Amino acid sequence: MERASSISRLPKEVREEIGRLREEGYTLDDILDVLEGKDINVSRSALGRFTRKQAQVREQVMRSRHLAEAIGKSFGGEETSKVARTNVELMHSIMMQLMCGDDDENMVTLTPKNAMFLATALEKLSKATKADFEVQLKAAEEKARHEATEKAAEKAATAARKKGLSEETVDVIKKSVLGIE
Repeated sequence: MERASSISRLPKEVREEIGRLREEGYTLDDILDVLEGKDINVSRSALGRFTRKQAQVREQVMRSRHLAEAIGKSFGGEETSKVARTNVELMHSIMMQLMCGDDDENMVTLTPKNAMFLATALEKLSKATKADFEVQLKAAEEKARHEATEKAAEKAATAARKKGLSEETVDVIKKSVLGIE
């Protein structure tokens, strides 16, 4: 089993600070100086490996985010629907990256237990997609019903006006069609 790096054993706040400093353009030596000022001693090579790995993770997240945004734009519909669908596509993308890796070193071999967890996650995503579709379908049906009722109420009001009925009577007819007391 692989040993945890000296940096990964540091408190989360310190690791986050290292990441923040690196993103702000600090060099490894600058970061080492900051850490030494806090009485934290790590080797330059460990820091280099850590920041390189963090940069790779950031790059993968950015790629996945851009992919998710591109997929989200192609869906149309409500914003929540875009987010749900994008999350499903993003999860599929991450699973494929996890299983395929960039090279033999990063390739993941799934144990039967992990394969079961993956299958369960994908099943739950499929169910979430179905539930999202049903919500969107119900919303579309409700919107269509509401628009049809509004249109019918307006036609009834227009016909009532043409027959010379008072505005009060027209209003009662319109409210009746709309189901308003």
